Amino acid sequence: MKTLVLHYTSMINIDLSYQHGWVKALQKNHHFACTFVNLYDFHISKKNFFESKRDNLVKNYQKIKEIIFEKYDVIIFLHSAFSNACFVPKYLQKIIFLKKSYKVYF
Repeated sequence: MKTLVLHYTSMINIDLSYQHGWVKALQKNHHFACTFVNLYDFHISKKNFFESKRDNLVKNYQKIKEIIFEKYDVIIFLHSAFSNACFVPKYLQKIIFLKKSYKVYF
């Protein structure tokens, strides 16, 4: 099953094992062909935009293109991406809304 998995992994949630356990479990599972997107990579502050993350911006652009054009059977929003705070950028929410995939929110 082709699956897009959205999660948020950074230093702010490094101690929250329940937010990382699902990523590890899905990585090991052979029933899902997963594409993992760490939404932390999409966090762009003014400082990062003007100073350092140019490589990340290019990588993010390529990942967004992949998300737009790939067909996924399932899109999973893990706890870390959407439960305590919404770390999914608005433009990414709109792209995913238009996908005909099943969406699962934890």
